[in-house]
Amino acid sequence: LVLDQLSSSTQSDVLPATKTLPAVSPVIDQLSSTYLADEEAEIQTVPAVKSVLCQLSPNCKVNLLKMSAESWSSFRSLCVKETAEDEDADWVLGGLQVEGSSAVRLDGEVGLGELVVAWNKEDQMFYRVVVVRKHHTDEGFNYATLSIDFGKEENYSSTDLRRCWEGVSGYPALGINVESEVNLSKEVMAELDMLGKEGLTMEVTTCSNKEVILTREIKGEMFRWTAKSVVSEREACQPINFLIPPPPLPPVSSPLPLTPGLHTVFLLSADSPASLSICSMSQYSMLITTMLPTIQSLATTSYPVSVPVQDSLVLVSYGDMWHRAKLVMVSTNHILARLVDLGHTITVTQDMLRQIAQPAVRSWPAVAVPCVMAEWVGMARDREMLDTMRNTWGTDMGKLVSEFQQVEVRVLSVDDAGLHVVHVPAWEGIVKRGGGLQF
Repeated sequence: LVLDQLSSSTQSDVLPATKTLPAVSPVIDQLSSTYLADEEAEIQTVPAVKSVLCQLSPNCKVNLLKMSAESWSSFRSLCVKETAEDEDADWVLGGLQVEGSSAVRLDGEVGLGELVVAWNKEDQMFYRVVVVRKHHTDEGFNYATLSIDFGKEENYSSTDLRRCWEGVSGYPALGINVESEVNLSKEVMAELDMLGKEGLTMEVTTCSNKEVILTREIKGEMFRWTAKSVVSEREACQPINFLIPPPPLPPVSSPLPLTPGLHTVFLLSADSPASLSICSMSQYSMLITTMLPTIQSLATTSYPVSVPVQDSLVLVSYGDMWHRAKLVMVSTNHILARLVDLGHTITVTQDMLRQIAQPAVRSWPAVAVPCVMAEWVGMARDREMLDTMRNTWGTDMGKLVSEFQQVEVRVLSVDDAGLHVVHVPAWEGIVKRGGGLQF
């Protein structure tokens, strides 16, 4: 009932003492939308593909095919081992092109750091690329990518990308970044341009998994370059200590407590006399005039939750509206979410969840203030007892919420966890121990 009123009601900070509320939908329609920043920060996630540098050894030779527009002092290049037959280069330049023509197009969103195959319309070639950024448009997702074989940075739409098939990650990444150790003169650069039209052979002098030193004699003088993979290798990790807990999730902001004394409040939900949720009239006004409209706008641009995490704060679709919720239980077949602004705990499915990326929305204090009536205070911390009371009192408490939307409560105390012990004068003789309501 309260949910129905939230989706269709608004009020000023001080509500008249009536049991019905004026419509809020025009207010929601007039509010400007709040949007997420679509573009996400660049990440350094590395696909499970080794670099060609891992296969090189001192005194071997490589052929570099650099990006034509770049200087010989600093350039990106395809690195091909100078052997009678380089299967890796043959596959990237030939096999990938054949296999890519029959690859399956993407049927969903690509994650940051994911390795996919991209069709480049201008080059008429397939490239293996890593997604480094993405943003959402009216037509779908656009992806900023990095070619792991050429080092090229290109933007692609979803229709240009293909899921990787078996074998795509089995070939090393051939792309390298190359930096000369000294400034090259114009004469040396001109000589390199002439020699490197069809590729330039260099010799490996020293090498490791992360970088190699390449040399080439130009006009009687030896020059050196440092080459690294275009995709940074993972740093060596220490053995994982599973006794160390993961970093804590950002806390859900607690509701603003009410001071001891008499208050006129809005009754948000009531599972039983031992489990009530209320809020001040000013908080309720903020909920329906500011928070809920902003959350509805936010949900239109929010990404789905790919992996539900217990205790995380998300958006939940409930009663034709989106609400903030804390995931209080996540298992393989069951997800429970507590609506922090209404007080309900509901069962949800993953497709009902959206991410909350906007800090302001995350930082709003929860609206629902948890309460227990003084006569039932001993039962409020026993989960089994609360579940039993919900089953016993559920129907009657629903009637109570519909009868007393606004009610005076006397706050007797507030414990460290924020649980308010209250007395409701209007309910004397109505809500009694050992039985249902006595109207």
